[in-house]
Amino acid sequence: QVVSIWDAGSGRRLNFFQNPSSRQLNTVEFSPDGNRIVTGTGDELVKVWDAVETPRQSVVAALDTTRTEFVDLQVSRDDKFAVVANSKRLEIRRIPDGAALAAFADDGQIHRNAFAVSPDCRRLVFSPDDVVELVWDIDKQETTGQFSGHQSPVTCFVFSPDGEKIASGSWDNVLRIWDPANGTELSTLSGHTGTIWDVAWSDDGRFVATIGDD
Repeated sequence: QVVSIWDAGSGRRLNFFQNPSSRQLNTVEFSPDGNRIVTGTGDELVKVWDAVETPRQSVVAALDTTRTEFVDLQVSRDDKFAVVANSKRLEIRRIPDGAALAAFADDGQIHRNAFAVSPDCRRLVFSPDDVVELVWDIDKQETTGQFSGHQSPVTCFVFSPDGEKIASGSWDNVLRIWDPANGTELSTLSGHTGTIWDVAWSDDGRFVATIGDD
């Protein structure tokens, strides 16, 4: 139940603060500027902690995790919002006041890594019913793209560094590359013999790495 901040070079613990809830902390992420830490717990709360000054917290989101498992969170690169999810619901919450910007119910199951924010922080990609993939414009509050091709639930997403492509992995063991502007499938990468659980795109845009359940 403790959040610790460490010096990666010396190994010295610089700061720590106690989560007041009795529920287990199960995810943590720094804001892009390094000034805040966002944590998720099983007590229905996603919290923002001040990582620089005297530790303090504010509630960013309250998701119903009493009946469904808390899944994941991502902080936008501009540090203006967080995307938080349990296994049946995904929300966009403004930082630091926690105002709800959008909310989506899922007909299937949301998996860890099964949503992604574009590098320019204007779009969100996720799968609302396991196999259909949606691109949501965060500013305009509207769907700007929809595409499908996976034969099984989608488990992970990532935008390319320039935001011009999306990669998605699935239970069907296949990685697909999409053009989010028009939903065109650009390529299909096969080779895994098990579920693809995570995908990452190199900063230079040349490589995509995947983790599979092979």
